[in-house]
Amino acid sequence: MMIFPRQDVTGGGMMVPVPALHAVGEAEVAPIIARHAAMRRLCQELEDCANRLPDHHVVGHAARLSAELAAHLRACEAMGRAVWCRMFGIDCDHEGSPLSQRLRHYHTADTLHAEDLHEALAQIAARPPGPAQPTELIGYMLRCLFDGCRRAIDCRESALLLFGRDRMSRGAAAALAASLGAGHMPA
Repeated sequence: MMIFPRQDVTGGGMMVPVPALHAVGEAEVAPIIARHAAMRRLCQELEDCANRLPDHHVVGHAARLSAELAAHLRACEAMGRAVWCRMFGIDCDHEGSPLSQRLRHYHTADTLHAEDLHEALAQIAARPPGPAQPTELIGYMLRCLFDGCRRAIDCRESALLLFGRDRMSRGAAAALAASLGAGHMPA
């Protein structure tokens, strides 16, 4: 469904038509909301792992979770850019707004952190358990990852609601608001 056509003023004061923006429906935001829910579950599991340290068995599980989170982050970034582009007519790869660029940076940083954490945890898990395990460092790295990831999810959903509410259906806005609210509820 198309919403209002936009017009832009050139340097000479002429009105130039800009392609009409499209409203986003619930079906279009559902995949990103589902991906966010999966990422929130992974963050909760990583938090549980951090709370159970220095249990050596937790380290291997956290390594698998961080790899899975990295994969979700890569897919989520692409989904977020597509929804942003559809709603605002901005190609986030080339001419993105400072906010869309910042969101992309957050997801990219979280993805790299998850990949680095996976590698470090996999190496630690391969070693025999012992007192030399850097459990405080592992706990810190896990907390940095899941806290950053949760913030990026909340930031994207908040930005879509704040700036795009008039460019989405009521169902899409309600689904995003529910997802954002669910991210702050205890599991």
